[in-house]
Amino acid sequence: MTVKVMTARVMTERRPKVSTAWRLASLKRVYKYMILAALGLIVCVCAYFTPVFILFFAGGNGLEDEDFYKHQDDFNRVTNFLKTFAEQNQQEDYICLGVNGGTLDTIRLSWNGERLELDEKVRESLLAIDRVFSSKKCFLDTIRIRSNNIVFDTIDGQYSLVYTIDDKPPSRIDAVTSLEYNVKKIEAHWYHKIPKKKWFN
Repeated sequence: MTVKVMTARVMTERRPKVSTAWRLASLKRVYKYMILAALGLIVCVCAYFTPVFILFFAGGNGLEDEDFYKHQDDFNRVTNFLKTFAEQNQQEDYICLGVNGGTLDTIRLSWNGERLELDEKVRESLLAIDRVFSSKKCFLDTIRIRSNNIVFDTIDGQYSLVYTIDDKPPSRIDAVTSLEYNVKKIEAHWYHKIPKKKWFN
């Protein structure tokens, strides 16, 4: 019993003594790394959610009639190209074209992973349309051709400019989502289409 107590005392006496100053320095280092990690996480979250906020909650209300009239020749040129494209692909009930690029050299329409051949005038008009959408904070993302309609859709789905080939107003209720829309005629064949319930209302 005595031997055990003495061994315990010897072991206790052999433990190195750690100064309080060293402990405080270690804690400060740990806190420093924790704060840096937290700041890094905050920066990552902000970097991810800022574009989402801009696109979905700070979007514009869409084009005005004046915006359309200012670029009417551009819209007509692009829709004429798309009508010809749709006639060449009559077997397709639905065509969804991606709009990409921000300069005359990079602007393009893509379908099924393939880039469409556009002449310079069509590219110039497409770029002008893309820029007028962007100027209103409603970014052009896709052009859809379906049911005699050519629809210029924004990335957040909160606005569409619709050309109807037969001049009938576009449906006020989406057949797929059952969402209701406000439809306003600009002139023959052309309409604004906006959801009645917007994401950021």
